[in-house]
Amino acid sequence: MVQFPPEDIDDPLTTGRGTFLTSETDQYSLGDTLLCTGFKVDSPLHDTTYFKNQIKAIRNYYHSVSNGSVNFNYSVLKTTYEVTLPMRDYAVNDQKLGEFFTESIELAKSDIDSLGLNMDEVLLVVFHAGMGQDFSVPFIDPTSHDLKSAYVDDEMLEEIESSRLTTTLGIINRGIILPETQNMIYYDVVQDIFSETDDLCDIQVGLTGTFALLMGYALGLPPLFNTETGMSGVGVFGLMDHGSNNGRGVIPAPPTAWTRIRQEWATETIIRESGEYTISSRDQSEQIYRINISSNEYFLIENRNNWILENDDDDIDSLRWKDDEGIYKEQIGHWFDTVLNERSEVQFEITNDSVFTKFDNYDYGLPGSGLLIWHIREPEVDPSSGINNDRDNQAIQLEEADGAIDIGYSSAHPLFTQHVNGWEFDLWYADNLYYFEYGNPEESKFNDEKILTFDKETRPNTDATDGARSGIRIKVLSEASDEMKFSVEFGVDADYEKELLSGNDITILGNGQTIEDNDTLTNIFYKYNQIIEDSDTTTIFRKSSNGESIYLDDSYMNIILCYNFVCRDTIFLPLPP
Repeated sequence: MVQFPPEDIDDPLTTGRGTFLTSETDQYSLGDTLLCTGFKVDSPLHDTTYFKNQIKAIRNYYHSVSNGSVNFNYSVLKTTYEVTLPMRDYAVNDQKLGEFFTESIELAKSDIDSLGLNMDEVLLVVFHAGMGQDFSVPFIDPTSHDLKSAYVDDEMLEEIESSRLTTTLGIINRGIILPETQNMIYYDVVQDIFSETDDLCDIQVGLTGTFALLMGYALGLPPLFNTETGMSGVGVFGLMDHGSNNGRGVIPAPPTAWTRIRQEWATETIIRESGEYTISSRDQSEQIYRINISSNEYFLIENRNNWILENDDDDIDSLRWKDDEGIYKEQIGHWFDTVLNERSEVQFEITNDSVFTKFDNYDYGLPGSGLLIWHIREPEVDPSSGINNDRDNQAIQLEEADGAIDIGYSSAHPLFTQHVNGWEFDLWYADNLYYFEYGNPEESKFNDEKILTFDKETRPNTDATDGARSGIRIKVLSEASDEMKFSVEFGVDADYEKELLSGNDITILGNGQTIEDNDTLTNIFYKYNQIIEDSDTTTIFRKSSNGESIYLDDSYMNIILCYNFVCRDTIFLPLPP
């Protein structure tokens, strides 16, 4: 816990007066008029207990979305430290932000040593007084010199002479910088930004989302937004993008299916045969299906459900329109008060200082329910380098069921922006209004059952990234539910025959010709690993146009391999990436 020199005269460019909030203020009231009569999240006193609860919320989140793979112990130092400069001086650039982190750790170094921990196994979090410079507001932010929240790594510290923070138990070269709260309702700046708003309850944001996003970097989760522009890549459907702020910042989205598989928090089941399949929602069973397009490109299908009432399709937003009897009303209810209402039966834990520390389902914050279909092109570069920066060639892309490709783009209408970060019509479920009326209006003419089709003729389509036809057709057979059905067909409308090379997981090495008995054979060369005499051996095969599949040994050496009409007198020419 780190604060700044107390401000006798309030600095208008930063929130607060340099010190932690010790009690609720009257900033959300104007004279005798309360500007928020409902629940207020992350309320003061912001002390050791409060920050322990914030860490507990993160531990519970990651334990849930990792299926128990992530767990950790934590403690909060009881001392509040004070750095030498006011907040505005550390907000100038990343180097000054790194200096703030370094100075904070130096102040606490003796107390850190007393914990007797191995620094290689520790992630230090610096909570500072005031808010973070992390969210855009309707116009120019008057508190432009708040500190931005950050994951601090070697790159941020490398230009600082004292960056090698050496304790008796190791070197500290990473950490997280976070504010005491993201809820501006406790500061007078709220009235400057929302001067025309007479009800401030629904401008509140919890701290969990920002914390979860930065913790993701520490765990090695790749960012999936455009790291150059900040625009969405997967939007609200993944933690390492706008999904970190789902549920007003207290219900961050789980990482994407690709991320969870990459982290070994989940496994996928590969669909190899045409047929009908059933898939349960993520919160009930970590079930993910994979459909291969090529050796490094494939679809992932998962079922995500945000219903908060058992056997009912109500989510938090729909319940905000209903009264205690379930009848729709004209005035929408406050978001946090709806969650707290006992009739919603949401399973959660909340502390006395109004910190939400646990939700049973972290899909509650999604904008809708149904199947998510991900188009994955395995990145060939460091995943942390911005694998979704090229909007026309993203590594992890959501196939948006509304027929548009608008996640990550600007909206042409200033009052209609939901779709650019992801909305309910991007999920796949039977009778999706936007699929039929906007994306695929021709489908509704002969599709009385309102079953969604995803193939080479639809928008979006099942083509590979390079435009090659995959021959895959997927039909979504169910309305959104905690158990949904879909069908898969291979070789649809293909002008070629499909033949299974092997029942093993194989790697295609190349294609080419062989000459045998004056006959020219076209071939596909592939390999796979198998156990031969108790050793793991790579076995190479040739599948020929005459139907033979032959194990290649030293007798097959004169092979002409070709790609793009260029032939070489060599053995194996790997296909280019």
